[in-house]
Amino acid sequence: LTRAEVEDNIITFIGAGHETTARALGWTIYCLAEAPWEREKVEREIDAVLAREPDPTKWLDAMPFTRA
Repeated sequence: LTRAEVEDNIITFIGAGHETTARALGWTIYCLAEAPWEREKVEREIDAVLAREPDPTKWLDAMPFTRA
Protein backbone atom coordinates (compact mmCIF):
# COMPACT_ATOMS: atom_id res chain seq x y z
CA LEU A 1 0.00 0.00 0.00
CA THR A 2 1.10 3.52 -0.64
CA ARG A 3 1.38 6.01 2.19
CA ALA A 4 -1.82 7.72 0.98
CA GLU A 5 -3.70 4.40 0.99
CA VAL A 6 -2.50 3.62 4.51
CA GLU A 7 -3.62 7.08 5.67
CA ASP A 8 -7.02 6.58 4.04
CA ASN A 9 -7.42 3.20 5.76
CA ILE A 10 -6.51 4.68 9.13
CA ILE A 11 -9.07 7.45 8.71
CA THR A 12 -11.69 4.89 7.68
CA PHE A 13 -10.99 2.67 10.72
CA ILE A 14 -11.09 5.62 13.11
CA GLY A 15 -14.34 6.89 11.61
CA ALA A 16 -15.96 3.46 11.62
CA GLY A 17 -14.91 2.82 15.21
CA HIS A 18 -16.27 6.19 16.29
CA GLU A 19 -19.58 5.65 14.54
CA THR A 20 -20.24 2.18 15.96
CA THR A 21 -19.32 3.28 19.49
CA ALA A 22 -21.56 6.33 19.23
CA ARG A 23 -24.46 4.24 17.94
CA ALA A 24 -24.03 1.63 20.68
CA LEU A 25 -23.97 4.30 23.38
CA GLY A 26 -26.97 6.06 21.89
CA TRP A 27 -28.95 2.83 21.75
CA THR A 28 -27.98 1.97 25.33
CA ILE A 29 -29.10 5.37 26.60
CA TYR A 30 -32.38 5.04 24.71
CA CYS A 31 -33.08 1.56 26.12
CA LEU A 32 -32.30 2.67 29.67
CA ALA A 33 -34.53 5.73 29.26
CA GLU A 34 -37.39 3.52 28.06
CA ALA A 35 -36.97 1.06 30.94
CA PRO A 36 -36.32 3.05 34.13
CA TRP A 37 -36.57 -0.10 36.29
CA GLU A 38 -33.62 -1.55 34.34
CA ARG A 39 -31.70 1.73 34.64
CA GLU A 40 -32.20 1.56 38.40
CA LYS A 41 -30.77 -1.98 38.45
CA VAL A 42 -27.72 -0.77 36.54
CA GLU A 43 -27.30 2.20 38.90
CA ARG A 44 -27.57 -0.03 41.99
CA GLU A 45 -25.07 -2.50 40.60
CA ILE A 46 -22.58 0.24 39.73
CA ASP A 47 -22.97 1.91 43.13
CA ALA A 48 -22.44 -1.40 44.95
CA VAL A 49 -19.34 -2.33 42.97
CA LEU A 50 -17.72 1.10 43.28
CA ALA A 51 -18.37 1.08 47.03
CA ARG A 52 -16.59 -2.24 47.60
CA GLU A 53 -14.00 -2.56 44.80
CA PRO A 54 -11.19 0.02 44.69
CA ASP A 55 -9.48 -1.52 41.64
CA PRO A 56 -11.03 -0.15 38.41
CA THR A 57 -9.61 -3.05 36.40
CA LYS A 58 -12.03 -5.36 38.24
CA TRP A 59 -15.17 -3.24 37.94
CA LEU A 60 -16.57 -4.66 34.71
CA ASP A 61 -16.13 -8.27 35.80
CA ALA A 62 -18.10 -7.45 38.95
CA MET A 63 -21.05 -6.01 36.97
CA PRO A 64 -22.69 -8.88 35.06
CA PHE A 65 -26.03 -7.11 34.59
CA THR A 66 -24.43 -3.88 33.41
CA ARG A 67 -22.11 -5.71 31.03
CA ALA A 68 -25.01 -7.60 29.48
